[in-house]
Amino acid sequence: RAEELSANKQIALISFSATNLDKKDFLGKSDPYLTISRVNPDNTYTVVHKTEVIRNTLSPQWRPFNLKVQQLCGGDYDRNLKIDCYDWDENSAHDLIGSFVTNLRRLSAGPTQQNSYNCINEEKRKRKGKSYTNSGVVRLNTISISQEVTFLDYIRGGTQMHFAVAVDFTASNGNPSDPRSLHFMDYSGRPNQYEIALRSVAEIIKSYDTQGLYPSYGFGAKLPTGQTSHLFPLNNNMSYPYCRGIDEIIGCYKSTLSAVSLHGPTNFSPVINNTASIAQRFQDGKHYFVLLIITDGVISDMSETLDAIVNASSLPLSIIIIGVGNADFSSMDFLDGDGTQLVSRGKRAQRDIVQFVPLNRFVSGDWQQNQFELGRAVLAEIPTQFIHFMQTRGFKPSAPGQSTAAGIFPEPTGHEPTPIYPSIPSQPNPHPTAPSSQPSYPQPTPTAPSSYPSANPSYPNAPPVKPMAPPPPSANPSYPSAPNPYPSAYPASAPNPYPPTSGYPPPGANPYPPSSGYHPSAPYPGAPNSSSGVYPPSGPYPSGPNSSAGAYPPTGSYPPTNPYPSAPTSGAYRPPGPNPYPPTGNSYPSGPANPAYPSYPAPNQPNYPPY
Repeated sequence: RAEELSANKQIALISFSATNLDKKDFLGKSDPYLTISRVNPDNTYTVVHKTEVIRNTLSPQWRPFNLKVQQLCGGDYDRNLKIDCYDWDENSAHDLIGSFVTNLRRLSAGPTQQNSYNCINEEKRKRKGKSYTNSGVVRLNTISISQEVTFLDYIRGGTQMHFAVAVDFTASNGNPSDPRSLHFMDYSGRPNQYEIALRSVAEIIKSYDTQGLYPSYGFGAKLPTGQTSHLFPLNNNMSYPYCRGIDEIIGCYKSTLSAVSLHGPTNFSPVINNTASIAQRFQDGKHYFVLLIITDGVISDMSETLDAIVNASSLPLSIIIIGVGNADFSSMDFLDGDGTQLVSRGKRAQRDIVQFVPLNRFVSGDWQQNQFELGRAVLAEIPTQFIHFMQTRGFKPSAPGQSTAAGIFPEPTGHEPTPIYPSIPSQPNPHPTAPSSQPSYPQPTPTAPSSYPSANPSYPNAPPVKPMAPPPPSANPSYPSAPNPYPSAYPASAPNPYPPTSGYPPPGANPYPPSSGYHPSAPYPGAPNSSSGVYPPSGPYPSGPNSSAGAYPPTGSYPPTNPYPSAPTSGAYRPPGPNPYPPTGNSYPSGPANPAYPSYPAPNQPNYPPY
């Protein structure tokens, strides 16, 4: 029939309420919900929709719900629909309060007297006999049947999606330098769980956010100012907290991570209220907002968060919560609102706006595939929540190309106000450089092969790329310049040339063969002027730092008899402090004065130069 064909593209928006339902709970009233079922050709019924549960009431008012007419009755307006009212029980089977039968043609007449139904419990009627009237009355509140429109119809018509981010910087995430931390930065390039969550959502939503400016915040950290903040910008500028694109968001996230101290508690309400205040200004059907919250733990301000969500349920806003780690996320499941209606201080949420997904379902195996699956799971409810808002507000999509919403966030001008805590760099520097000051003595050339093992017990915290070392001094014209032992791209797996158990210099051939006299292939005899060759040339040392002493070097043994202190087995790779060269022994000549290293090292200092 023509009616059935046209019904394939129709959608019904329906809402019900009830009064005087039977009391089913011993210590309370009832927790009622409805199921709507369509009759099958064999006179059985198939459930096509279930409303949310409303707790502890005998007069519920359920939220409006959308159903495709094809799904509701197969396009047949005269097909019987059975509506059952149940009392929800947590630990036992749900109790039937009563039922009634209707059809879409009767419902489409609207909230008239004919759409007020006695809710009948057949078993109770048999027991009560003629004294039984009903187990409550269910009424049709609203119904509208329209041609189905989709999320993409609104996007094609110019409606813009806007994406905001809030990242958890509380101490429960663990020290970012610890590989077990949820904020750990892996130099191999593997993203941590926060990065996976950010990219999973942003890579999808960027296709719908044409402006590409994202308000990006952190919460739960102690700032360099000493203040604990539950709403601070990742880009370090509260007056302009916008990042352009996902790469800038992640760059600012990493910079902030290196500048703030993880603290607490875990408060959601400030970031929700902040985004809601923006959404409140744009309720014309041309803008819709999505707030992504990434967190590792239990909410500390649950009451305030519940208030914020209920208040925001009337706004063009959806909230995505991604839980990282293995904490107890039961409070997040509660906020999700699937099957229940959130209530705060007697006020009910107008619609479900929260979607929660635990990341630990997507962290095993190929992380790139997991990133795709996570994004799909997280954003699965957004189109439904979006359509629900637009239809309950009566917003219809514009024709494609007819209307295009302008960007709502200001474009950067280069004259934004001063950052609130200027100690945070705008971007992390992945390649630190050495200071311009030079050590007072050339450094030894590594005799190791060209690979540097990633797990070296002597350098547990070494970065994968070694900074450039300063060139050696050229005060001695007869002493050749040593090659640079720290090229800009130091092999990532080369062995440590300064083993902690040996003295200085390293064993093997002399790494600094002179231009004449001493043959580099001869074993180093332990003193630079051994019998195998005269080194340096005989005669007074010209213009050297110890020219008054005559021959260079003195006849004392080399290396000095005091063993050179071993390198530490832990701690930072780049130790602070003065230049550790040369040793203080009186048999080894001092290098020229260097203002960058005004004092000699104390015992047990490392034997590699600071950067």
